[in-house]
This record gives sequence, C-alpha cells and structure tokens, in this order.
Amino acid sequence: MLNKLKDLSSVILIPTACLYLFGFVCLTAYYARFGIISYDIVNARFIIAGFFPLISLGGAFILSWYLYRIIPREVLYSKTPVAGSTLRKRCVGYLWFLFYTWGLSTCLTLFFNLGEFIPPSDPSVLIFHSLGQYDFVGRMIEQINVSAFPGDPVFVIQYTLLIFIYVMILSIIVFVVLKTYEQIQLRRVKPAPQATTLAAAQPAENVAVVSGQTGAPAKRNNLIMLSRYAIEMLFVVLFLGIMIWAGLKLKVEAFDFQSFNSPLTLTTDMVFAWVYDSAIFFYLALVWIGRSPDQITSDLFKFQNPLMFSDAFQQLIVPIVIGLFAFGATVFPRIPFAIGGGQPREIDLKTTLNPDPFFGKKLFMIGESSQYLFIVELEEQETAAFQINKENIEYVKTRRPTPTDHQ
Repeated sequence: MLNKLKDLSSVILIPTACLYLFGFVCLTAYYARFGIISYDIVNARFIIAGFFPLISLGGAFILSWYLYRIIPREVLYSKTPVAGSTLRKRCVGYLWFLFYTWGLSTCLTLFFNLGEFIPPSDPSVLIFHSLGQYDFVGRMIEQINVSAFPGDPVFVIQYTLLIFIYVMILSIIVFVVLKTYEQIQLRRVKPAPQATTLAAAQPAENVAVVSGQTGAPAKRNNLIMLSRYAIEMLFVVLFLGIMIWAGLKLKVEAFDFQSFNSPLTLTTDMVFAWVYDSAIFFYLALVWIGRSPDQITSDLFKFQNPLMFSDAFQQLIVPIVIGLFAFGATVFPRIPFAIGGGQPREIDLKTTLNPDPFFGKKLFMIGESSQYLFIVELEEQETAAFQINKENIEYVKTRRPTPTDHQ
C-alpha cells in the first residue's frame, strides 16, 4: 500500500511541480517587462499560468524530436556523400517539419483565443460567414438566399457544406500528387540492360577507347554530388533565415508599455515564431547531447527519483528556460484572461488615499500577488506601472470589454 501511495505521489508531484515552475518563470518574465518583481512563493496563479507554456513546450519538443530523427548528430557531422533517395527523404522531412510547425502554431492560436470576448447577445455569431476574401467557396455559399428557412439548421448545413467541399478539394489534390509521384517513380525504374558478348569480341584498341571515357561519368557524379549538397544547403539556409526572422519577430512583439497602443490579439505568425525557435533550440540541445534517438529516449524516461533528473533532461534545461522567458514576454500576455492568460484588463480603481492618484485615469490590471495589485497607467505623455498595496484599495471595477477592444 505504501509503495502504491509513493508511486501515486510521484505521478502527481512531477506534473504539479512542472506546472508551478513553468508558471513562475512565465509570470516573472511577463512582470519584468514592466519593472515589477513578485516575491510570492505560494500562488495558485502559477499553476494556472504554467499550463500554457507546458503544452506549448511539449509540442515544440515533439517537433524537435521529429527533426532529430531525420538528422541525428552522426548524420549532421558525417562527411559521407548523401544518396539521392536519402536526400529526397530528408527534403520531404524538412517540408513536413515546417508544415507541422505551422499546424501546431495554428492549433495553439485557436486554443489560446478561445477566451476572446464575444457578446453572448450578438446574433451575428449564428450567421454564416465566409473565412475571408480568399474563401471563394464560402463567398458562393453566402450568396445563396436562405432567408425563408430556419436559421439554426441552415447555419449547420452551410458550414457542413463548406467543410465538405474543402475536404474533397484537399483529397483530390493529395490524390493527384500521389499519383504523379508514383508515375515519376515508375519512369525512373528502367529495365536492366541484357548482358552481351560484344565487349569480349571488341578489338583491343576499341577496349582502350572505351576505357578512356571514364572521365565523363566521374564528372557527372561530381555534378550530382554538388547539386545534392546545394539542395541540402538551401534548406539549411532557409531554416536559418526563418530562425532569424522568428527571433526578430519575438523581439518586436515583446509585450511592454508600447503594446497597449496596438491590438492585444494573439496571431498565428507570432505563435509560429515562438514554436519554431523553441523547436530549433531543443534540436540543438539534442545534437549537443550527442546520443542516438533511442539512447536519449531511454534516458529521458528514467524516473528513479522525482527529485533527480536524467542527464539528457539536464541538457534540455537551457532551451526550456529560454522558451519560458520568450513565452512569458510575448505569447502569454496576449492569452485572454478568461482562460487563465495574462491579457490586461481595463479597470476603474478606488483607493483610500486622499487625494486618489488613480481617479479618472485609464488603468489596466496585468496581475496580482498576495499583497499587491500590478497596475499599468496609460497617459499621453507618460506610461507607468504600479504595485499597489491591497490594504489601500476600496474596490476594483473591471470594465466590460467590447468586440473592438482588441481588434
């Protein structure tokens, strides 16, 4: 019984500790952008806030693991020329890595924006809308006059039709691509040449001439090797360019006083920049570990003691910390507060101070500790952040957001 309780406590302790630690680092990075330091050790807010970077870093690590399976350390430092079939597999893997990164970023963005305010009394949410100006199918469906039919069933039928048409279009595209690829592969497979005795019947001088033509295949092989090297270097430069763009994007989108003058919504390109850079940092850490994927897997999942981390996990601490600070400075402040994010709330504040320094000011609340509220005051000439003791506060009034507040 004691052993079962011990195992159960280990299962509960590790995820809870990760949530708490991730939330602490994330919120610290967020508050530090405004010069605020929280000395709270026990705060349930850390566990709630830690959920978002935990699932995000988990997705980024899976992407890096996928990339490491394609290019492990021994392949990265190998001087052996790569074969054509291997290069094709790698290039396809590179493209899938970018596609998976974009897909994960889109899913995270949709999930994080679930708490975005939409007035519950607004009937427009139950009216069919196209996905944008490039959604030609949705725009055609919008043109169909359905005013004579009940609204809710038509709403369901319209979106069902839209999704069905796009799924069929995607299926046709995938089918055509696969069939085209099969035809290309079939054309490359040539029948083996039949052996003849013509070479044996050739005079000695003809054999000498044929043997003297070996320079042409060698040059051709050199050109093939050079082209393969150029293709792989193209992907390396592409990945490096995206990494530089992502780093600059995160630097530009870092949340600070100036961010209140721009939309507070979370965009897919911002999440993509964070996911991509985090995945690349994880990949570099895996390369630094220098073991095979199977060895790293067995090392990562060694749980002999909850307080003792494996060597492989210790090597991943640096990219984890970098990802947490970047997440807290860019992504977390734009996640709606309704689902536990750090998006600021506009408030009215009444204090016991006389005169009240915050009367009639435009204030945003970015967080709180057990003793203080963290407030940002927006003015035309100067913007400042305050830590206000809760003992000096009579009440806090949260303003109801409108659909245009964060657009």
